[in-house]
Amino acid sequence: MAMLVEDLIVARRAADGTVKIMPERLYLDVEVQNVCFDLGDRAEGVIVRKGGAVAWADSLRVRQIIKNLILNAV
Repeated sequence: MAMLVEDLIVARRAADGTVKIMPERLYLDVEVQNVCFDLGDRAEGVIVRKGGAVAWADSLRVRQIIKNLILNAV
């Protein structure tokens, strides 16, 4: 429920232009692991491969994208 509320708040901020982007260096495999941990049983079966994929992005937005991709795939 908390993630749904968070998504709605972000969607509203995006609509009115008040979303703040704070880019930083991210290791994408770590971000996927963190999202899977947060999702618990809903991410069961997700395999995270260690790699060197690095991105310069807003961590909150990237986690949101990863979460949506995993939940849609499940």
